[in-house]
Amino acid sequence: MIVLAAVLLVLIAIVAIVVLSSGGEPIALGLPFGAELQTNLAVVFVTALVLGAVIVVALGLLRIGLRRDLRHRREVNELKRRAGEKDDPELEEGQPSDSAQAAETSRRRDTDKHS
Repeated sequence: MIVLAAVLLVLIAIVAIVVLSSGGEPIALGLPFGAELQTNLAVVFVTALVLGAVIVVALGLLRIGLRRDLRHRREVNELKRRAGEKDDPELEEGQPSDSAQAAETSRRRDTDKHS
């Protein structure tokens, strides 16, 4: 996967250099309601490049937020479970329950993945 990503980055760099070096050609962009925008290929390319980067950053932030929310919900559910188990006379004090041990193991795995 790393090699594929590196190859794609090199290809993108080559395309960017070619487009920006020969981007002086004027083009007309048709807009809604019959309007037309006169520009050149380099401006369109750079605009698309910037918008693509913004989309990638936004998706990354969305992914981070969703993971954080999921982790928070799991922690809240585990705390609720632990609070309910305190009332359970079968559990000895100081002994973690099976679900608490499973939650701790899951938390450690998530932490190891993000490290």
